[in-house]
Amino acid sequence: AASTTMILYVDSSTPTTTTKEKHTTNTINLTASLSVSGKTVSIYRNDTLLSSGTTPHENDTTLNLAVGNYTYVANWTGDNNYTTSSDTVYIFVNDTIAPTLDYASPTPDDNANQTSTSVTFNVTHTEQYPSTLILYMNSAANVTQSYSSASTSITKTNLYGVYTYYVWVNDTNGNVNQTTQRTVRVDNVAPSVTSPTPSSSSYIKGTSTQTFSVAASDSVSTVKNGTVYYKKSADVDYVSQVLSTCAGSNPTCTVNIDLS
Repeated sequence: AASTTMILYVDSSTPTTTTKEKHTTNTINLTASLSVSGKTVSIYRNDTLLSSGTTPHENDTTLNLAVGNYTYVANWTGDNNYTTSSDTVYIFVNDTIAPTLDYASPTPDDNANQTSTSVTFNVTHTEQYPSTLILYMNSAANVTQSYSSASTSITKTNLYGVYTYYVWVNDTNGNVNQTTQRTVRVDNVAPSVTSPTPSSSSYIKGTSTQTFSVAASDSVSTVKNGTVYYKKSADVDYVSQVLSTCAGSNPTCTVNIDLS
């Protein structure tokens, strides 16, 4: 019987049997070509028949496989006139797609301010081969855990201060993704007021208008505004007046009051 030669092409190329092809697309074209025309050849993947047909026989196959090594064989069994022949190609299915990742409610918006000392960080994610999720707070890894399903929720308690945060994930093949960085201010302590001028119990004489001032400060947030409440000795009710220049970081708040 005459000898035959089989060549298994992958996407019109001829990979060697000793080289694993890295393939990242989901569909490949396999073509089994025999040196003798008109013969029926078969294509197998890991010993499972994919298709058979007359050479040159093509098979468009959807990979949709787990990451790993796969053996593709084109085989001709031979007949009375021609010898059997086969060719083998090794395909490595590689995952190059990063996980999807995004914030979801009730994660605070960027630059949010809140008085509650409990903050929930919630993210949605999609990944076929999930591995590790890390919550970073103030540039340090705060929570490290595995992840799965469609979302992950992490709640931190007893917080106070300014926190920057983001979430980082990877998969088992080294692809990574992370959210944008956000800032949240947790502040449940009122601003402090010190250094009143004039000082307490001061006696003021000979003027109809007096300037009063105090120093305002807050360790986490900026001061938004201030109001002074006062009454003269003969008054029954207090009168309110907005303090000027009483906004920002540690401002000195002043007000002019008519004492006549």
